[in-house]
Amino acid sequence: MQTEGENCTFVVAESNAPQSIKVIAVDSAGNEQFLELENFLVTTNLFCRWVNNTPVFVGSILGVAGRATDISLFIVFLRRKRRRRA
Repeated sequence: MQTEGENCTFVVAESNAPQSIKVIAVDSAGNEQFLELENFLVTTNLFCRWVNNTPVFVGSILGVAGRATDISLFIVFLRRKRRRRA
């Protein structure tokens, strides 16, 4: 941990799994302040970030499923239309 005046900084290790951290600050009068951060991710792995970001992950899957349904229906209707003409 590095202290510069009133600011303290520390490095959080990179991990592909969500992490939690607890910070306890004590002033010179003995007053304590607690801060707990849960389930945050520190990684450069794009796949892990995508999977752990639930709204983006679910939206991507639903978007791909919707697009596959659109293409399938288009092909089915196109084939039916060709059969009627023949």
